[in-house]
Amino acid sequence: MEQNFTGIAHTGITVRNLDDALAFWVGVLGFALERRFHLDGELAEGVTGVNSATIDVAVVSLGEQSVELLQYLSPPNRMIVRPEPCDVGSVHLALNVIDMDAAIEAASLAGWVPAGPPVVATHGPRAGTAFIYLSDQHGGTLEFIAAPTAAE
Repeated sequence: MEQNFTGIAHTGITVRNLDDALAFWVGVLGFALERRFHLDGELAEGVTGVNSATIDVAVVSLGEQSVELLQYLSPPNRMIVRPEPCDVGSVHLALNVIDMDAAIEAASLAGWVPAGPPVVATHGPRAGTAFIYLSDQHGGTLEFIAAPTAAE
C-alpha cells in the first residue's frame, strides 16, 4: 500500500482564552504568531462536528512545527477537562529546551505547575537527558526535554 500521509501539519489545542494563550505561547515559550482568524458556520461545524461552532484561532510556530490554538466562542456548554497523563486520550506536547531551570521558572510564573522535579534518564539512548511534565489550570500538559550539555 502506498504511503498516503506525508507529515504532521499542526497540533491543535483548545484554550479557554486565546489572548492569554498567546501571551504564554509567544511571550513565554518564544513561538512566533503566524496568523489569527475566525471560523464559524458550515466550515467550523463541518470540520469539527460541533453544532453552532464559532472559533477564534491563532497559529503559532517554533522551528518547523505549528500549534493551532482554538478558543470556542460557541457553543456555550464547553467543559474544562483535566486528564491525568495515564488517562486514555490524554495528550501532551513535548518541547526541547536548552536551560531546563529557566524554562520551568518561566512556565511556572505563567501558571504552569511542574509534576515534580526534572527526572534525568540514567541509562539507554537518552541517558543524561532531563524530562518534566507541567500542567496548567485548564487541563493542558507540556513536557520539557533538555539534552545533556557538553559540560556534563
